[in-house]
This record gives sequence, C-alpha cells and structure tokens, in this order.
Amino acid sequence: MGSSPSPPPSILGGRYVLEGWVGAGASGEVWLARHRVLGSRVAIKVLKPRGGDDKQEWFRRRFLTEARILAQLESRHVVRVFDFGTTDDGLAYLAMEYLDGETLAARLRRRGKLPPAIIGLLLGQAARGLAKAHAAGVVHRDFKPDNVMLVTEDDGGTVAKVLDFGGARLSRESAARIRLLVGGDGDVAASSALVAGTPYYMAPEQTRRGVIDAATDQWAFGVVVYQCATGVLPFTGAGTPEVIEAIRRGYFVPPSKRVPSLPAALDAWMRVALHPDPEKRFGNMLACADALVLAVGDGAASRTTPARSVRPPAAAPLVVTGLALLASALIALQPAPHVHESAPERTSTLVPAAPAPLDPVVSLPPDRAPAPPSFHNPDPPVIPRMRSTSVVVPASYRGDPY
Repeated sequence: MGSSPSPPPSILGGRYVLEGWVGAGASGEVWLARHRVLGSRVAIKVLKPRGGDDKQEWFRRRFLTEARILAQLESRHVVRVFDFGTTDDGLAYLAMEYLDGETLAARLRRRGKLPPAIIGLLLGQAARGLAKAHAAGVVHRDFKPDNVMLVTEDDGGTVAKVLDFGGARLSRESAARIRLLVGGDGDVAASSALVAGTPYYMAPEQTRRGVIDAATDQWAFGVVVYQCATGVLPFTGAGTPEVIEAIRRGYFVPPSKRVPSLPAALDAWMRVALHPDPEKRFGNMLACADALVLAVGDGAASRTTPARSVRPPAAAPLVVTGLALLASALIALQPAPHVHESAPERTSTLVPAAPAPLDPVVSLPPDRAPAPPSFHNPDPPVIPRMRSTSVVVPASYRGDPY
C-alpha cells in the first residue's frame, strides 16, 4: 500500500499503542494498535491533516460523524467502532475492530472475477450491512469493492463487512437522533451540495445532485455485482466526464454476454438494480439481496470448513434452481427499459476489475450534462419481494437479519 507516512504519537489517548501501519484511505490513515491495558488488537484510523484550519475543522466534524454513525449500526456486516478521541496536538482518531482479511478489491485483483454462488454469499451479506444503515437513515454514497472487507473466521468461513462511512448522507431524523444521543455537539448532517462518491459507482441521480437515498446505494451495489461477475465495469470512459455520460445514458452489456456461463437470471436482476430511474429499482436492499441470491445462488454448497463440508439436502439444488427460474420469469415480465437491451460499440471495451482512479468528487456544469433518457411507462413495475425460506442459508446469515 505504499510507504508508511510519518507516524502519529506512539500512544494515542493514553491507551492505544501503535504497532504498525496498515494503509491509507480517502480520509485517513489506518494503523494496527493494542489497548495499553487490555492488550486487545484494534485498528486506529487517524484523520489526515489537510487544508487550513476551517477546512480541517470541517473534515474533523465529518470524521466524528463517521464514528457516531458506525457506533449506531450494530450489525455483523458493518465494521464496529469502539472509541473516538483527539491527541494533544488536535489529531482526531477513531478505534475500530481489527479485521483479519482482505478487501473485495484486493480479491478481485487476485482472481479477476468471482463464482456466481460466492457473489450471492458475500455480496448478500454486504447488502444486509447496507440495509441496516438504510434502516437507520444512513446512505453510504461510496459503496465499492475497496469498502467491503472479507474477514476470515475461525471456522474457515468468510464474512463481508461494509467499511468507510466517511461520506455518508444522513436523513434529518437520523442526524437529530445522533444529536440527541451526544447532546447536540457539532454538525452531523452531510452537505447536500457535495457530489460525493467514486465516479464508476455513482448512480445517475448522484451525478446530477438529485435525491440521494437507499436506491443510490443499490445502484452502486449493482455495479459491484457486475464487476465481481464479469471482471469488468459496466460503465467506462477515458475520464470522469465520459464515465458520467455513460452512466447517464444507461447502456451496458448484459453480464451473460461477457461471461456466457453466467445465468440469464442475473441479466434480469441487473436490469432492475441498474435501472436509470430510482423508482424502478428494487424496493429496498433486502429485496435486492434476496433476488440476487435467487438469481445466482447463496454459496452454501461452496462454504466449507477444515473439519467438514457443508452439504445441503439432496432436494435443495432442485429447490434453488426452481426458485431461480421463478425469479427470472417474474423479473423478465417487468417492462425492460430500452436503454439496457443494446449497447453501442463504445461500451464493448473491457476495463480491468481495478480501474484507474478518478476524481472522487465530480460535478459537471449544466451545459455539459447530457439530457436524461426518457421513459414512457408511467407505472413502475412491481418487483416481488422474494424472501424464500427454501434456499439453504449458510451459517453466516444466521442470527442477524441484516
């Protein structure tokens, strides 16, 4: 991850002893540390110094907001935060659970793409982390492979956890609830004027400063599923303006056209998750995740431990196959938007799973922004909520509905 920067004080807050540098993200540097008294390992995220005093104070408030958001999201599939503090010289930091594993981005760089059943398992878990955030009035706004950690558990299984809520958007109700809990200290609402996110994963409404809600995260989730399944991105361009234009036009090559072994049900799922109209996507992240599992499988048969193999009942494959066919038929009956059926030649260029970084914050002037595609169907399709109890559910899903 590059060379280590100048370290902060070796002991933070009088209780966290730094042991080594882990890496750096958009808003901070991450260090491995141990609690001075308890000896437990934690990850310390330290805010990067930047800009003048006013700008640094704004980032400090956003950093504190991230800590407060994570403290409220009690889910197995969201990274936990334990503490927040400031050093004597004003360096803000937060202490999080230390995660032993790799990011989804790192796994894609190693393997190129993932098997469909593994996508259903791991991204199904990440979707439950996003659903927990949405239920709390929090929109992530920057969901991408770099912000999904794949953690190896003691039994050999893998659990996905969503990271980095530094750019999250809070509803008014969520911001008010946090203010009430912490005594009204500071501004905890993200700026609605800021176009935040990574261009490749931005929803069309996100690029136009439109309404940002749970459907925005669902679009980014769909892009990540596409990338995991095919090894490439659905929307590409030579630079940020071209990527934004491709996203707004909405054309993409169906996954099964790129990888013929992928199920047709995934194409149907993708047409809904990546619909340019937010109102015509899945009703919520849980419905989105359930439909994905039905389309590609839940990975139960692939999840093994050193001691035993997880073997579903003999009838389970038939049940899953039948449910997947049913899901495909139900989704295929929805009026498919014309923007997804044929892709222009320019979208056929393959892009590596780890794209070149683009500007994290983009905004196009009105005269550069292409007109949004028109839709003639006034009634959005009814997306069935397919929560089946017949699919074999791996242990990673149990005990936490999110």
